[in-house]
Amino acid sequence: MPYDGDLEKGAAWPDPRFAVGVGEHEGCICDSLIGLVWQRAPDSTGRNWSDAINYANNLTLGGYSDWRLPKANELESLINSGQVNSGEWLNEQGFINIRTKKYWSSSSLDAANAWYVYTGTGTVDDEDMDEVFCVLAVRDGE
Repeated sequence: MPYDGDLEKGAAWPDPRFAVGVGEHEGCICDSLIGLVWQRAPDSTGRNWSDAINYANNLTLGGYSDWRLPKANELESLINSGQVNSGEWLNEQGFINIRTKKYWSSSSLDAANAWYVYTGTGTVDDEDMDEVFCVLAVRDGE
């Protein structure tokens, strides 16, 4: 039986993929491909991994208070491999202030390292939790 990767097929991206929240949901952007709601405009403060988790867990935005730091695979789902720079592409899709930087995920490798995604090239790697990276909070869709 062939696997999806062998056939080079996948789920078709909805058009548009992202829907910007309005009214009471201002500040949010919904990803209709995977059903998550993202923080539309992350702040520019860099944080270590522990502070990143605390920031996301304590965020109140768009009428919601159940924000969290995304898992590595959730954050990686924002990468568009057909683009040279996924951060710039995300800003064209309705996000605001996504920088070409490393963004923390909640996924840890061990007691000292956690996974991040670099929005420039889409690289997923691990780094020491004391490093200072960006944060893009997420919540489960409805």
